[in-house]
Amino acid sequence: MSTTDALDPVERISLGDLVAERIRQAILTGALRPGQRVTEDELARVLGISRSPVRQALIQLEHEGLIVRERNQRASVVCMSEEDIEEVCTLRLSLETLALERAMARATAEDIAELEGLFRKYSKCLRSGGPLARLVELDLAFHEQLVHISRHSRLLHAWEGIRFQISYLMFTCNIVGESEFPSLCDVWHSEIIEALRRKDLAHGTQHLRAHLENAYDVFRTRYAQQAIEKQEGRDHAI
Repeated sequence: MSTTDALDPVERISLGDLVAERIRQAILTGALRPGQRVTEDELARVLGISRSPVRQALIQLEHEGLIVRERNQRASVVCMSEEDIEEVCTLRLSLETLALERAMARATAEDIAELEGLFRKYSKCLRSGGPLARLVELDLAFHEQLVHISRHSRLLHAWEGIRFQISYLMFTCNIVGESEFPSLCDVWHSEIIEALRRKDLAHGTQHLRAHLENAYDVFRTRYAQQAIEKQEGRDHAI
């Protein structure tokens, strides 16, 4: 076999997907702010491309819940309400609770090893003071793996449907920068892994609920603070 035969095929990625990833990261990192309006023409000019892949990207991001498309090629970054936050967080809790229940009967040694690897990466990043974006990425990767272990394709599809909305909340509420959440995650992840090893559903559910309900509490508190700050800003402007 020649050297070239050992190379894996290169994954084909459309320009629209690349544009969607660029805009997605701008939203998640705050470069594009909640409620900020953008146009297809403006994005095409900044990115140096035609409007067609930009339109494709905005449609994709609308399906992910990150963009609200309007008429006349306009769009705006989603600005979540308290009700939106409640819906995302309660749906996530329901999905992951079911995933954990199914994982108890289906997790293999390889599955648990994969979770342990993600746990170690998260712990290392936390101890070394790694970037907050990396902590968010590793936390969500852990939960995605848990959902994969459930061996339930529709459950996975539903979870992936809110994945970027969860990321959006974690970034806009700065959950890993202004709370004990990152350190607590380390504990919760460890306990979930131990529960899977022992097939102890009650123990795993207890720590999964603590994890996700804590995140929900932080989101609600931060949302209320942001609402007060916005109102104070408007009052000062009068």
